[in-house]
Amino acid sequence: MFEKIKYEVKDRVGVITVNIPKKKNAFDVQTYEEMMEVLQSTEADDNIRALILWGGEDLFGAGNNFKDADNVEGIETLKLIDFLVGASKKFEEYSKPVIAAIGGYCLGGSFEIALSCDFRVISENAKIGLPEGNLGMIPCIGGTQRLARLIGRSKAKYVLFTSEFLSGEKAYDWGIGDILAPEGKLFDTAMEFAVKLANKSPLALRTMKRVVNDGLEIPFDEALVLEKYMSSFLTGSEDQKEGARAFAEKRAPVFVGR
Repeated sequence: MFEKIKYEVKDRVGVITVNIPKKKNAFDVQTYEEMMEVLQSTEADDNIRALILWGGEDLFGAGNNFKDADNVEGIETLKLIDFLVGASKKFEEYSKPVIAAIGGYCLGGSFEIALSCDFRVISENAKIGLPEGNLGMIPCIGGTQRLARLIGRSKAKYVLFTSEFLSGEKAYDWGIGDILAPEGKLFDTAMEFAVKLANKSPLALRTMKRVVNDGLEIPFDEALVLEKYMSSFLTGSEDQKEGARAFAEKRAPVFVGR
């Protein structure tokens, strides 16, 4: 079905594996299109509660690959950038938690896509960076903006200006990663976290994701109003009632996402 990725489902977790070993998992247009197809087809699938994006224990992605003529023919630079930005926003706006599991090299555009995910589980063997400065370029898929919002202005400038690769441990210490996985245990660590999220209320997680993302883009007082109304929206839902019953009965809740 897919040529550049593999897709499977485990324990209500969708797993996208970038699978382009001959190109060091460098993303091309087809790779993005195939990933977007998975996002679109699983958006309304109640059996999928979380998503993992990775490339393997030792390689996430070496950036973007638009050198081949069949990848860029007829696509002007600005149009291509718009396409890539749109792809990154699809990950960011996907209603379910998205976890980037990063092992080995995670560079350039591949790193920018990881930044658009909700969480990053980083292996100790990771090498993360935005080397565009070495090529007289800048990141163009939100890397400058998402990184600065994530780790602060000066640290983001350090990554951008120096083009240095950060180790997994340093990336974790700087706040790029949410969980640091032992080398060789990246997928297991990411999967354990994903299953934990998959057992939560899909309705609550979807609402929290929207409130956090949208709230950061508006004034604080308006964000509080958004939070208030979205909270009232959940009152009386099946998940809210199940959560209350499970708490009273001292058992694990079984959420249905409604």
